[in-house]
Amino acid sequence: MKIFLDFGHGGSETGAVSNGLVEKNMNLATGLACMEVLQQYDVEVRTSRTDDRYVGLSERANMANSWGADYFVSIHYNSGGGDGIEVIHSIYRGKGEALAKAIVNAVNRETGQNLRPTPTYSRTGSDGKDYYAVIRETNMDAIIVESGFIDSGDRVLFDTPEKQRNIGRAIAHGILDHLGISYQGGSNNSNNNTVEPKYYVETSYINPDVYVNGILGFFDDNGIKIQIKSDSKGAFIQTMHMDIDRCRAIAYTFTSRFDIMAYVWREDKVTNQYGNISYTPRTLV
Repeated sequence: MKIFLDFGHGGSETGAVSNGLVEKNMNLATGLACMEVLQQYDVEVRTSRTDDRYVGLSERANMANSWGADYFVSIHYNSGGGDGIEVIHSIYRGKGEALAKAIVNAVNRETGQNLRPTPTYSRTGSDGKDYYAVIRETNMDAIIVESGFIDSGDRVLFDTPEKQRNIGRAIAHGILDHLGISYQGGSNNSNNNTVEPKYYVETSYINPDVYVNGILGFFDDNGIKIQIKSDSKGAFIQTMHMDIDRCRAIAYTFTSRFDIMAYVWREDKVTNQYGNISYTPRTLV
């Protein structure tokens, strides 16, 4: 099986830039970690670049075509103030759609990254063909992974090179899931896991125009990271992981001062022998 990994942007093309994060560097760190995992399971891998240099879109597609890749996976990060991972596949669907679903599920499962409201989709250009060049110009099933938004609260999941590598490992596991290749980690290797309890607070649904500490959305105040999030039912407030006593104090404040119902949740952080991180299903404390 031949997987061509494309690390988006590079060289003079930085990609998205926000909060000290530069997308081209993140794509490279994430992609190299993905490659390392795939190679452990005898998957043939080639990449569009291995360092910080510019490669044109058509050149990326041609590299994969000339090699005869079975799949083309382009790794990126998003911007524009959203939340969660999304993967774009061809309008002709094929196996790319199934691969896209496997990747978003693996990243969500292993890193806690949210899914976008439509986590996998395709986009048609004005000519009726695939909108994105690397999908349109490749001969194999091709996808673009947008791992998260660097200009929103998402960034706490990938604001260091090691966290970016965790995303890459999870992407690799999604690829392996799609290919039907078994790999070590998670529940299959529980004897070598390190388990760390994690706690956070989540409120009932609120008015989506609520401002927290004068800011709409995400803020960090005295070490308390709080984010206004939403799903299909509406908006709610969620804190980042903290110790249980602090979570209970914050939940009490929401309930007593702001008349917003708040709950403390636990989800254990599980690190396997390869450094891959996943989270257990959450439980109410």
